Amino acid sequence: MNSVSRPGSFQRVLPFLLAGMFFLGIAALETGLILAGNNGMFIYTLDDPYIHLALAENIMDGHYGVNAQEFSAPSSSIIWPFLLAPLSGSHWTPLLLNLLFGLGVLYFVWRLLDDGLVIDNNPIRTAVMTLLLGLFVLCSNLIGLVFTGMEHVLQVLLVTALARELIRDTRDRGSRTWLTALIIIAPLVRYENMAVSGAAVLYLLLRRQWRAVLLSTAGMGLTLGGFAFFLVHAGHRVFPTSVVLKLGETQSGFLPGEVINHLKYSLAGPPQGMLLVTGMLILLGYALLSDRSSRDRALAAAGAAAIAAHLAIGGYGWYHRYEIYIWVFLLLLLGHMAAPAVAALFTHERKNRVFWKFALLVSAGGCLVCSEYIWDLSTIPYASNNIYEQHYQMHRFAVDYYKRPVAVNDIGYVTYKNPNYVLDLWGLSSLSALTTRLENSNDLRYTNELLRSRNVRLAMIYPRWFTAITKEWIKVGELVIDMDENRKIGPAERSVSFFAVDESAAEEAVSLLHRFEKTLPRGTVFIFSDREQDR
Repeated sequence: MNSVSRPGSFQRVLPFLLAGMFFLGIAALETGLILAGNNGMFIYTLDDPYIHLALAENIMDGHYGVNAQEFSAPSSSIIWPFLLAPLSGSHWTPLLLNLLFGLGVLYFVWRLLDDGLVIDNNPIRTAVMTLLLGLFVLCSNLIGLVFTGMEHVLQVLLVTALARELIRDTRDRGSRTWLTALIIIAPLVRYENMAVSGAAVLYLLLRRQWRAVLLSTAGMGLTLGGFAFFLVHAGHRVFPTSVVLKLGETQSGFLPGEVINHLKYSLAGPPQGMLLVTGMLILLGYALLSDRSSRDRALAAAGAAAIAAHLAIGGYGWYHRYEIYIWVFLLLLLGHMAAPAVAALFTHERKNRVFWKFALLVSAGGCLVCSEYIWDLSTIPYASNNIYEQHYQMHRFAVDYYKRPVAVNDIGYVTYKNPNYVLDLWGLSSLSALTTRLENSNDLRYTNELLRSRNVRLAMIYPRWFTAITKEWIKVGELVIDMDENRKIGPAERSVSFFAVDESAAEEAVSLLHRFEKTLPRGTVFIFSDREQDR
């Protein structure tokens, strides 16, 4: 029987309240810096959230796609666009949802610490929990994810809730119904969550919980299979185009060689890959060699399997949003294993001195290991400004000046609140364009057929991505962000080139661009081509 006294209700919740204030405080500071740098306009650090907002707009009108004129499946999340749909008219919606979900993440981490950290000195216990929660905010890239405007904070929330429920199950405190529901829902937020849901199913299998295994796998099969049927029935592929592109799928289907190549990249490429490998080995050692309960060892084995799955097919980068779900899962499992050792540190009489040593060591280690995530905090206003100076200005030209169909290679803000058709030459929102690019990337005939079918006469593209277009079309000019390479965070290129299909289209675009260039913010210029300047 545990004789350790429990703290009072306020002292017990105090770490969560302080961590929540820390999280919201940094978020408020970042928001203020974004508004100051963008002339009062709030912009996310990526162009991608505007894809979801555009899709959500059309969902509210009973259509699935970023263009009202055709079906498309550009979102790698099944649920996220539907969550945005009721309030898709406001570009603040993803930010507000992410802040709410971020607090939810901290709540579940706090509950994990409250359940597992047994220290008989309540002030020390409160201080340790507050420290660990504050470090978690920094080491989970939680604030960076908020300002991407994407679904990754919700993804981390579900992974955190799932990890907590698995850990609770090892102590006979969990709810199988809640665990099963989380296993089913998690992949609907992002397909990568299949790694964590699969690990949870493996854990239940090792625990011989046959009913929960059956319900979980059947639920995932029905929900993911149902969405795949919806896509195929609409003339699409089994997966959304974003997933198709990430997996390296072509007309011939999924290539297993991609898995091998990606595994090599995980082992030799990004530093997060080696951190995950290290964590996987620790979990495997714990599963095989620890004297803890069979449930704990089963959970460690399942966690190692989840990491192995990510190493084989998971992504990295893009504001550190692709690997963060599995990194958080690993942190929570390691924390569960280390909790008894942490508690044992504070059995010494000089608890205050032990605490300061512990705080210094953990803070230094956490900041060192997660330095890239912490550094990202300083880049958020710059990344937002990049999108403001490039993608938002393209949106303004397309919607307020040109008011006709356009072609781009980076859909997002150009499609949001744009009643005109936007042809995605890269193929994220157009399966026909994706097929054309993969099979006939240097044959302009196929691209011209696409443009004619949609009455597109102007393209705003990165020219290095489409060499065939740049050779035969008429270059009108370039929209250029006036910055050094160190501040180019969001866009793939500093400049976007405007191409017209013929002389009449070029004359029309030039006339509108002369009006448009006078409204550009400081830091962005439009440079007309020599040919157009001589007109």
